Amino acid sequence: MADRPEKLNERYTLWEKIASGGMADVYRATEYGAKGSSKTVALKKILSNFSSNPEYRKMFVDEGIIGSQLTHSNICQVNPLIEIEDNLYIPMEFIEGKNLRQVINKYKKKEGIKPLPVPFALYIINEVFKGLDYAHTKVDENSGKPLNLVHRDMSPQNIMLSYQGGVKLIDFGIAKAKILTTETRAGVI
Repeated sequence: MADRPEKLNERYTLWEKIASGGMADVYRATEYGAKGSSKTVALKKILSNFSSNPEYRKMFVDEGIIGSQLTHSNICQVNPLIEIEDNLYIPMEFIEGKNLRQVINKYKKKEGIKPLPVPFALYIINEVFKGLDYAHTKVDENSGKPLNLVHRDMSPQNIMLSYQGGVKLIDFGIAKAKILTTETRAGVI
């Protein structure tokens, strides 16, 4: 992101990149509504070198489809995909906080090799399990059939800890679900 904001259209302005992944970047953005209302959101944008590849584009679309079906206090809220000038974006809840990897690294720097305090670790694990249980047992709203969703990338950087004490799962980018047509292949990163 440049030194100045990038206005995508009348609805979204990108401010700065807040995360980078293998297939997409995530930006802090403002979403504008009617009558001057606005909200800070996260916008995930597929990287330009992947956006023209139909297979990667389909994977990104699948992530948006899966994410937008999940509504739980321990899962980052994802809104339906948007397309602006041939660029795909996944609008998401902006979580003010740090990911678990950042928290662990800061704690290690301060406390050395000591493990995280047990009550803190148990709280995080319990909240993560609540989100995973919801995702794993979620059914399709139209058919009533199980989504059979598996996250497949439960790593500390995909667990967000908000400054208000919330624990949220993010990045269902390589999730596997029965409803999707894109199949992931063993040994493919």
